[in-house]
Amino acid sequence: MLVVLSKNSIASEWCKKELNAGLIRELDEKKVLVIPCVIDDCEIPLFLREKLYADFRKDRSQAFSQVHDALLRIANFQQGRIEAEDFHTDWSYDWGQNVLSGRWHFEWTFVDHGADMPYCILTQCRIVCNEAASEIFQQLDEDARQDYIHRALGALVKIIGPKQLKIQLTDAFLKVGFFDTVKGFGEEEWLAEITGRRMGIDIGKDTLIHVDQMLERALSSLGAKVQELKKKR
Repeated sequence: MLVVLSKNSIASEWCKKELNAGLIRELDEKKVLVIPCVIDDCEIPLFLREKLYADFRKDRSQAFSQVHDALLRIANFQQGRIEAEDFHTDWSYDWGQNVLSGRWHFEWTFVDHGADMPYCILTQCRIVCNEAASEIFQQLDEDARQDYIHRALGALVKIIGPKQLKIQLTDAFLKVGFFDTVKGFGEEEWLAEITGRRMGIDIGKDTLIHVDQMLERALSSLGAKVQELKKKR
């Protein structure tokens, strides 16, 4: 929520109500949602003075850059952070093409860590297209590729979701939690592999990775991206 601060806006009761609603949501969700933008000399509300704001009164280029960077933190659907009570999960995904085989693959990486955790957990999900799927993906534009990746991940989640797939880590060795073929339409197939490992200090206890929940969140995040792209078309 970009809050434009001016002499007129700070005097508007309607603007005050919208701002209060945004700040309440920010407190509830425990993340930055309100970005103040000062456009003329006015008295900044007390509860916004400690916030980092973009000052358009001096250097407009720098102010636009500040807003762009702030929005990128929440608008970049290829990476992000999921906050939990005592740890957080950093995640990202990308896609690429094997130079030799010409086949495309999609890959998600999750890292669980926290201030009180002496170790971190690395989980990776890799989906490799067969020849038919690669040919289809090759012909798509960038927006349509997001939709395709979403469909492939959705097909995988349909398999592992009911199984409530988990990986139990007992040592530092890489553990394979899933390795199988996922069917698509017609001759489409994707070979999916999900692995997990623990790094850092060994506390002598097993660690359980809730793979089903991780990929469901990844699917939801990618689904939001796909919906945004469809609205723009």
